[in-house]
Amino acid sequence: MSKSDEPQQLGSRSAAFFAELHEDCLPRIDQATVSTIGVQDDEIRHDRTGVLYEIAGHHFILTAAHDMRGIVSHNIPLFVSVNTPDVLPLPLADARFHSTEEDNRDVSAIWLPPDVAAEISKHKDFLHHNQINLATAESKGPFIFFGYPMDWSANLISENTLLSTALAFAGHPYGGDRHPTANYKPDVHMVLQFSRDAIRTRDGTQERLPPPKGISGCGIWQVGDINYETKSLHARSAETVTLIGIQHRWFPDYSYIQGTHIRHVLGLVLSNYPQLKRSMSIVYPSQKAN
Repeated sequence: MSKSDEPQQLGSRSAAFFAELHEDCLPRIDQATVSTIGVQDDEIRHDRTGVLYEIAGHHFILTAAHDMRGIVSHNIPLFVSVNTPDVLPLPLADARFHSTEEDNRDVSAIWLPPDVAAEISKHKDFLHHNQINLATAESKGPFIFFGYPMDWSANLISENTLLSTALAFAGHPYGGDRHPTANYKPDVHMVLQFSRDAIRTRDGTQERLPPPKGISGCGIWQVGDINYETKSLHARSAETVTLIGIQHRWFPDYSYIQGTHIRHVLGLVLSNYPQLKRSMSIVYPSQKAN
């Protein structure tokens, strides 16, 4: 490993900021994050990460679209894992899968039957609409994308326990050259630069990670606010953290990830469930922390 590739030590301010996130903000994100798994050739395979979302009594997993139609059309059994000891993954056989890759949006909304949503709610917390921020164009972060890398996911611990290790990646807006296949559209996408130095949710330590394959579909979250006058950074809380996008591509040669603004994900929900428009319009997203 060259010196330039070595993880950098956190400064005292950054360390304090991440300590605050680990104490309050990340547990809320974790509670709204799940993994989906498939069973193929008698093998359990981690598929992707998703975010739990509830509006007007309807429950969804918001995630990435790529490969989803192929999985569904080939009748590969899909399950949602709540990542809890002694709780088996829940089947998605009766779920409804909605997805689009038009304009490279690459987003899916999986509608959950009430019984499945109720079981998930025993172990996880669905995100409510007031923690979704539709107006993110001017935001400078800081941001975190939080998901389950394939190498550390869907590990069968016992007959009734399947566990994954979630990781939080810090990122900031990327302004460099973009990959020629990215099909980047500023009104659709956000791009975040990041390093593979992650923060473990369990103990807060920093670690150099393998490639983050498997985090596709994970949430991109605004976890703090920058005061440019005082040059200070303030962490958000469990109540004020906001979901701003869904990640769907990673470009390792350029050191950035690409995601879709959350408004396009909710647009997919509304196109299939127009009766939810009024509920979405009367609940406003959380803004900056006080």
